[in-house]
Amino acid sequence: MNFRNALFALILGSSAGAAAALALGSSRGAVLLGRTVDLAFEVRPDPGQPLADACITADLVSGANPVPRSRVSVTPLPEIPGRPSLVRVQSSAIMDEPVLTVTLLAGCNGKTSRTYTFLVDPPASMAIGSRPVAIPRVEMPEVPRAAPAPAVPGEAVGSRSGSAMTSNAGVAAPASAPLAPSSAPLKGAAPSSASRSARKAAPKAPKAPEKETPRSRLVMEPLENWLETPAPLQLTTQLQLPEVPATPLQREQAQAQWKALNMQPED
Repeated sequence: MNFRNALFALILGSSAGAAAALALGSSRGAVLLGRTVDLAFEVRPDPGQPLADACITADLVSGANPVPRSRVSVTPLPEIPGRPSLVRVQSSAIMDEPVLTVTLLAGCNGKTSRTYTFLVDPPASMAIGSRPVAIPRVEMPEVPRAAPAPAVPGEAVGSRSGSAMTSNAGVAAPASAPLAPSSAPLKGAAPSSASRSARKAAPKAPKAPEKETPRSRLVMEPLENWLETPAPLQLTTQLQLPEVPATPLQREQAQAQWKALNMQPED
């Protein structure tokens, strides 16, 4: 009985020592929304024991939904001297919950576990899409212009001669005489251009002088001067008779006019 207890205690002590030698460190990586899980965890195995023999497993819970172990893989990464050992935990399940819980188990005889909680981040494409985007301006295509019609040789020569006549006529009148022979053979080719140039060269008739607007005959005098001048009519108690006495004929005419003025309609 004592032998059995001692053997059992030895087995438990060895397993506890092996389990105590394992240590789980921090995590590396991030969990993105709409993506699969790809994380790394630090593991310190027993001295001289390879990481592949540590019997490491992982349990994933997305939100409140456990991820099947068949969709979870744990791979030891190559060891680098001077750096802690790492195991890579991957899952083919797409994250659609805001929280992911990872429980890492290590040890073949005695298990050492540690739980990690990750907040799911939006993917980089969503973060970039939330920023304001500068919309480029839409440039309207240029409408091709119609090509100019080819010039007729006769019209080109006629226009040149017409412009020469215009410039010579503006400089001096005698200079227009020697141009007549050179332009003579071109009259039949371009009479319209020569006539237009002649019209341009013709001097403009002088403008008729503008009529002067008649001045007003009304004269405004200040009111002060009008008050100072004596009135032409004044009240008087004396009858002023004309200097020349009236003739009997003038008296009869005056009486007739007076009667006509005082005549009633009934009369």
